[in-house]
Amino acid sequence: LQFDTRSNWSISGIYVSFFVLVCFAVMVLLVACLNYVLLSLAGSASRTREIGVRKVIGATRKMIRFQFLSESIVIILISVPVSLLLLYLILPEFNDFMGRSLTLTGSGSKWIAALAFIILFTGILAGGYPAAALSHLLPQKILKSNTSGNYKARFSGLLIVFQFTACLVMLICAVIMYSQMKMIQTRDLGFNKEQIIAISTKNDHAVSPEKIIGNFRNELASEPNVLMISALAFDFGDIGGISSKVNGEGKQTFEYYTWVDYDFFELLDIKLAEGRFFSRNFADTVPRRFVVNQAFADQLKLESGATSVLGKMPNRPDDEIVGVVNNFNFESLENEVKPIAFELGGHNGDQMLVKVSPTDVPGSIAKLEQTWKKVVGDNKFTFTFFDDFINNQYKRYTQWIRLVTISTCLAIGIACLGLLGIISLAVINRTKEIGIRKVLGASTSALLALFSKYYLSLIVVAFVLAAPAAFYLSSKWMQDFAYKINIGWTHYVYPLTGLIVLALLIVGSQVIKTTKINPAETLRSE
Repeated sequence: LQFDTRSNWSISGIYVSFFVLVCFAVMVLLVACLNYVLLSLAGSASRTREIGVRKVIGATRKMIRFQFLSESIVIILISVPVSLLLLYLILPEFNDFMGRSLTLTGSGSKWIAALAFIILFTGILAGGYPAAALSHLLPQKILKSNTSGNYKARFSGLLIVFQFTACLVMLICAVIMYSQMKMIQTRDLGFNKEQIIAISTKNDHAVSPEKIIGNFRNELASEPNVLMISALAFDFGDIGGISSKVNGEGKQTFEYYTWVDYDFFELLDIKLAEGRFFSRNFADTVPRRFVVNQAFADQLKLESGATSVLGKMPNRPDDEIVGVVNNFNFESLENEVKPIAFELGGHNGDQMLVKVSPTDVPGSIAKLEQTWKKVVGDNKFTFTFFDDFINNQYKRYTQWIRLVTISTCLAIGIACLGLLGIISLAVINRTKEIGIRKVLGASTSALLALFSKYYLSLIVVAFVLAAPAAFYLSSKWMQDFAYKINIGWTHYVYPLTGLIVLALLIVGSQVIKTTKINPAETLRSE
């Protein structure tokens, strides 16, 4: 985890997101382990006689269990170097994709300890049940029967349900998270962020921010592609000050303050609800004059009972409100619109906003850089497009969605491989039955329905288990957003439909392949 001290993401939000991420990682590991168990049980028919013979010649249950656990751990040991090689190869691409700088460096002893724990834990988790189940088989029953029996059928179904449950939880969460971020990205923020260039004027230059902004205005006054210039005391989204008081109902209320320059509201196309904006035609610095948002005005009206907030502020004779603007999202959408009062004074601040004509944006940037060198000198010209500056507030969530998508695809891929193996073995074991049914007139669609209904019932059971778990995890993840989507039936139906279609494709491909075999070949020995 990388903590950003300027982020609005609360510590509780970080822990919740970390918790959700850990849940996803555990589910991916669980799906992989269940896959191994499923395939071990499905392939155990060919090993039951081996176990029976070993028991007859003196092998104990402990020895049988040790054998299967050892095989599981050996397979994992073989996979470790392959996994590390793949990790080494894909890590640079992953860092580029996620905007991270993860490395494989670290203490050798810690790596060895972590790998040893993962190998033992995964080996026991994956091989524990097959070892226990197969070691309990009685040799006389094994050697008398031609098959391993159906002792494992119900448990295999249970494992498939768990796999589908994990996949559906991740898939539903991914759909809900994507919908939430789509809403965030398309929501009207209450201002226009296009064709605006944000320039950092933080006071680390030889020239003060006030002179930089003033000189920029003078130098670019006749530049046709530069439409408007304004500034903020702090970066857009950062609150300058806060005050609290207790209202008449005994509740604590808060007021937030920050400083902006002339033309700030006009540059961002923020709508005026009442009064006027800051103007050079008025002495808006003495006494202190404010333009407030609607949330501030509503709170003040509630406290004072006034119908309009324009004029002197209650109990503050030196402060005057000259205008009220419509609410806009000054902070990220993780926060509700706060009651904010804007005071004139951004000309001596951290960020300058320049609105340029869309006809020649590269030329405008070149002109701004040229002016910067003339005004400031050789100090670095640091700028960003304002829409990128706003969107960067949600960059971590975009990266989060990518990671969730990768994890979900990985889990579904693993589960589908397991389902493919199970279906393949099931169809092979029932090849003669399929041949007999074909001879008796069964169609391919009837055979497909015969095999599909069992797995569809497992998916339905998994969905019933997954839906509340997915709702809990996604609701936890969204709790730090002030504006949330309404989780509806589509967020559940689409993942369920997708998984059903995927399962039907897997089942159908194996059944159709088997139905193409001539029944005379499958029934020749009968």
